[in-house]
Amino acid sequence: MRPIKVLLLCALAVSLLSVASIYRQRSNGSDVPPATINPPNPPNLSAGEPRESADGSTVPGGGASAAGAGGVSRPFPAEPLPRIEPGTVIGDAPPTGWSHLIFKSRSRLASGAIDSLPEFARELAEFIFYAMTARVVRDNDGIWRFDQAAIGLGTRIGANDVIISSATYKKLGAELGPIKAIVLSYAEQRLDKIMIAFRSRSMAVVDTPTLLHIDGRNQETLFRYLFLVEPNTGGLATIVWRIELGPNGEYLRLASEPVLIEPNLVSVTPLHVDGSKITAGIPSSQAFAGTELPRGVALRFLPEAVEPALAKPLSTAAAEKLDGAFRKVLAEMQGNR
Repeated sequence: MRPIKVLLLCALAVSLLSVASIYRQRSNGSDVPPATINPPNPPNLSAGEPRESADGSTVPGGGASAAGAGGVSRPFPAEPLPRIEPGTVIGDAPPTGWSHLIFKSRSRLASGAIDSLPEFARELAEFIFYAMTARVVRDNDGIWRFDQAAIGLGTRIGANDVIISSATYKKLGAELGPIKAIVLSYAEQRLDKIMIAFRSRSMAVVDTPTLLHIDGRNQETLFRYLFLVEPNTGGLATIVWRIELGPNGEYLRLASEPVLIEPNLVSVTPLHVDGSKITAGIPSSQAFAGTELPRGVALRFLPEAVEPALAKPLSTAAAEKLDGAFRKVLAEMQGNR
């Protein structure tokens, strides 16, 4: 049984968030805030009206407070990202109960030592998809605020992509068999590592460890997602960048420019197969890795955003700097159109 368990670890190495080149975009079609903030016409998140700062206080539109309430910058206690409810159908628009589909990503073996894998190992690497959702809600004062984000994994059941769990897949009609069921269990354990690093009324930061093919080898890295709410419309801008990790998981340096990802991103994640991580046809936990950041429009780090973009833990002051800096960048993009 041990060799089979080693094989099943390959599913853990699927790059959770390295979404790539295939996507489609549809309207929401329900009474929820706009889910489409197109990068060619980015939202004016910094203009005009006062808005909530990261610690809940009010700051002028376009600005960012440098400290928390009373001038005290306090660290945010990171917490696991919640799971999407099993049974939720994920199409190409926000699913029921959510205002925004951040992405749905299915894996595909695309490069490297694919031919060294037995057919059943290929199937195990590709039968699961990952999805991330977010929800913004409107308060009594008419201002939209960030409410929650969630992550989930699922598979094809009949004609639909459905979120499943080890406890629910049989009831939901997913015919996995014993090996895929173990793969599912390990994949769920990997989701436990995804953390909400900061959350406020106007923004949130989510840290997602993943494997990426970098400099000729598959390496552990981290994607940091920043969600910015447009308070007057409920629109949501999602920005992601990569952070290089140290041997003990420490955040070493910014390893990419930020990217404003497409809304309602439905994609196929190309996986690289590292032949050095395969023994007698059995892939190790680092055999499969994604190859790039989610697709979108390249942004830039303003100088004041560089340090907080790497911060762990995130303090109120660091979050405010991120919030303000990226609203400026998006406003500049809007003004240049």
